[in-house]
Amino acid sequence: MLRFNDLNDFLRHQGYAINMVTELAIFTSGGMLGSGTHGSTLTKPSNMLADYVTELKVVDGQGNVRVLNGDLLDAARVNLGVLGVVVEVTLALEDAFKVSAEVKGYRDDTGLEDKVLEIARNNYSANIAWFPGLGRYTTTLYNPVPAGTPGQAY
Repeated sequence: MLRFNDLNDFLRHQGYAINMVTELAIFTSGGMLGSGTHGSTLTKPSNMLADYVTELKVVDGQGNVRVLNGDLLDAARVNLGVLGVVVEVTLALEDAFKVSAEVKGYRDDTGLEDKVLEIARNNYSANIAWFPGLGRYTTTLYNPVPAGTPGQAY
């Protein structure tokens, strides 16, 4: 099974993307589904790989190959590893796009609780790392840019 970064690299060269941002992209898609890996967004319907799955193929604990779709798929998208081994995942794709990440550090966390929703509402995806013992925080803000934008964003 491909790691999410490798899957994204492959899809980008084909002109496709999965509409999801995660900082845990070294996981395999099966591992991401088993653990419920997700990003953070208020601007999209989901930032969870499980919501883009249209079919799963698993080998259960008795060695049987099972193809899950429809109602069975709804029960298995985030499986926490109890289904067996995920060997194939079918995902919904969309046209390729790039996402740029901007990281900023703040030396004063005063009023951070009032800024969290604003940060989430105004960005495609966001990550806030708060260091309360230091009174500091950082933000990583992800926002779409045109697919032809130069640079490492993808």
